[in-house]
Amino acid sequence: MTHKELPAAAALADDFVRRYPEEAAAQLEGLDPPELVDILCGESDTDAVALLSALRPEVAAEVIVRAGEKERSRWVSAMNPSRTAIVLSRLDEEVRTAVLGGLGARVASEVKAIMSYPPETAGALMDPQVSHFRADSSAESALMISETGRFSSVSRDARTCISE
Repeated sequence: MTHKELPAAAALADDFVRRYPEEAAAQLEGLDPPELVDILCGESDTDAVALLSALRPEVAAEVIVRAGEKERSRWVSAMNPSRTAIVLSRLDEEVRTAVLGGLGARVASEVKAIMSYPPETAGALMDPQVSHFRADSSAESALMISETGRFSSVSRDARTCISE
C-alpha cells in the first residue's frame, strides 16, 4: 500500500513536500531515477517542480531525461530558468538540444541565454558542470555516485569533484 492509498498519510506527505521541498528531495535522491519520475508524476505540477528544483542537478537532469515529453515540458517550463540552465548543463549536448526543443520558444531562449557565456568573459573560463552534493554527504557516497555512472545521461565531464 502506498502513501497515496492512505488519506492521512497522503495528506501528511503532500504537506511535507509543500513545506520542505529540499528535505523531501534529499530523502528521494536515493531512489533510482525511474522511481523518481513515477513519484513526480503522482504529484501536482507545482509540487513536482518544487521537488525537481530541489534535487541535486545531476539527479534532476536524469529525471528530466527519463520523464515523458509532456511532463518534461510542463516541469522544465515552470522551473526557474537559472536552475533549469544549471540542470540542463549536466546533459550531453544532443540530449540538452532535444530537451530545449520540447520547450516553448520563450523559455528555451531564456535558458539558452543563461547557458551562453561569451568566450572572452570569465564565465567562459568557469566549468558550469560541477557536481553538487549535499553538505551532509560523505566523501565516500559522493565518490560512489560519481564513479558508478548511475546518472548515465549526465555527461562524464559533469561528474567532476572539487574541494571548497
